[in-house]
Amino acid sequence: MTLRTLKVLASLLIIGCVARGATDDQARLPVIVGSAYPNQASGSLVSAISRTDAAAKASTGRGRLMRLYQGVVAGPDTGKYYATIEADSFADITAATNLAHKLLARETADAAFFTWHGGSVALKAEYYEGDYDGEWVYLTFAHVTNDPAYLQAMRDGRVLFDAHGLKDIKINLYKVSLGRSEVTHEVAICAPTEERIHALMDAMSAPWIAGWLSSLPKMRSIVSNGLYHDIVP
Repeated sequence: MTLRTLKVLASLLIIGCVARGATDDQARLPVIVGSAYPNQASGSLVSAISRTDAAAKASTGRGRLMRLYQGVVAGPDTGKYYATIEADSFADITAATNLAHKLLARETADAAFFTWHGGSVALKAEYYEGDYDGEWVYLTFAHVTNDPAYLQAMRDGRVLFDAHGLKDIKINLYKVSLGRSEVTHEVAICAPTEERIHALMDAMSAPWIAGWLSSLPKMRSIVSNGLYHDIVP
């Protein structure tokens, strides 16, 4: 990670990141839960979540516990914040969420300030290549009518990206499990830097990608899309 008020990327999208190896990532199909912080100040959120991540690493040895995304060019989500928590299964996500809440309460004097705002969403990865710390994410919320075909389309996109200088761009497909009805899936296309997400956006009008893009409407309709940034270092 969530985000059309992802009311999250909730999830989005997209934790734990450092970019793991492709083999390890593609073997994982993580669960993500996220929620919106639409009215909070960036500095306070970044500071609290950074300290929470440090406390989680010290106590559990894990990497990123939480991520914080901000809508950059995302329609009504522009400027809003979305926190996400990731785990390997639904069985594990409750423990991860409880730990995040517990540590956030320790790291800020105003615990209520950091309670979830707006709705929350739970997502399960169907195709997962990984992510980056500080990543830039092109996020699409879609209503998918042919799940197997759409999953194959993501794999086909990987082949195209690899053949045209976009090997570092990662594709993640999530199915909405809980919390939303207007979309069935979220696609998170992740880049390590702002420059690389711009390269991806430029590629979207290139002749080599036209056939792939034209095939997607047969499988889904777009509800919304936008550009988001992981702002916690």
